[in-house]
Amino acid sequence: MATGFTEDDFVPLNELVQQLSNSCKAAASVFEDLSEDLNGIHRFLEHLIKQANNPDSLLMQRCQDRRKDWLHILESLTYALCELQEHISTYYEVGADIWLQADDAQRHFNNLRSEVMVGYDAVDTFVDSLGLSPAGRKDYSLGQIEKLLVQAVRQERAKAANYGVTRAGNGIGSFSQIQRYLRDEGIDPAEVERHDARTKQLMIWVLENEPALTDIMARESLADGDETNAASKKVEGESAGTARAASPPPQYEEKSEGIDSKGKEIDVRSEGKDVEESRDVESYKEAEDLEMTAILVDRSRPSTTSRPISVATSSPSLIDSDLESAESDWELV
Repeated sequence: MATGFTEDDFVPLNELVQQLSNSCKAAASVFEDLSEDLNGIHRFLEHLIKQANNPDSLLMQRCQDRRKDWLHILESLTYALCELQEHISTYYEVGADIWLQADDAQRHFNNLRSEVMVGYDAVDTFVDSLGLSPAGRKDYSLGQIEKLLVQAVRQERAKAANYGVTRAGNGIGSFSQIQRYLRDEGIDPAEVERHDARTKQLMIWVLENEPALTDIMARESLADGDETNAASKKVEGESAGTARAASPPPQYEEKSEGIDSKGKEIDVRSEGKDVEESRDVESYKEAEDLEMTAILVDRSRPSTTSRPISVATSSPSLIDSDLESAESDWELV
């Protein structure tokens, strides 16, 4: 379900933040701390841009009523950043020495940084509260309690744990068991007592909305996994291509005819050698038979064959002829 959020709600602010961050890095001795704050805002905005581009994200599925909240944050933070931009421009115009000597320069800069930190906290809270109920967004501790209740119900329905949340939410179990679970998970005992009534209301909301929240979480994880796998495959493909370009393939692995002339030459020579040895043996046997026949017919006639001469040395080599033919075929191709 569309909420009206698009990446255009976050990209312009992200570009301004990056521009200011680069300016601060160039004057690290003065604006180093501010550069770190801006980098933090940049990371939050990158996350929101990714959420806006994913129709199955918490931002797009569960924040239909959050646009007004974001526009308020956007207006306040943009105003503070524009003032900071003017302040940094003045620093570069007059130079560091003159700027540091000005009475109100450092004080004004500190005020601006405080405003940027307020914006940082607002963006952080907005991102951290994605998917929370209206009640969970109003108080930090209540929001943490809601997240723990969602986690407990998810594990109970998966038969992975038993915190008593599902039973208590259905009016069967004891609420004291849930309070103990919240304290064990790090919620301040005073906050657990203070939000006693609201926690009971949240349990009803959690039991109704946990399946949808779990489904969104699963689809987001799947989308992140697809992006990671695609990026990994791209890197592996580039690495493999670089490796192939850097080192030629082994000659003995090439089997295709007409692709590797050296490989083909090796095959031809090997085949020619086998033919040569085979014919030497045959020639030797034929010569022996001939000699015996000559002796039986005419004992006064001397044997004309004392020992066979190798085919490879008495006649044009089969290797040379085959090689010439092979090389000729290769040049034609």
